[in-house]
Amino acid sequence: MIEIQVRLFGALRKYEGSQPSVRVEAPAGVTVAAVKERLASQLRAAHAPFKDEQLIQDSAIANETQVLQSSTVIERSCTLAILPPVCGG
Repeated sequence: MIEIQVRLFGALRKYEGSQPSVRVEAPAGVTVAAVKERLASQLRAAHAPFKDEQLIQDSAIANETQVLQSSTVIERSCTLAILPPVCGG
């Protein structure tokens, strides 16, 4: 298993608690899409009622240098950021 720290931004910050990130455990070789699913599952369990699953699916996931595709495979422990879409002027 690997440990992925997911930093929350935008509308998802309300789920931070005492830490600015959520720890997600997953097997090595997990895709970004699966990390989003695991994150949503953990937030749903910790914050009932949870109504932001679609927001998580619509959000981008990035590492320190780039936005990652849903099919990107993560092989080792790391820190990622989830970036909800922003609208405004």
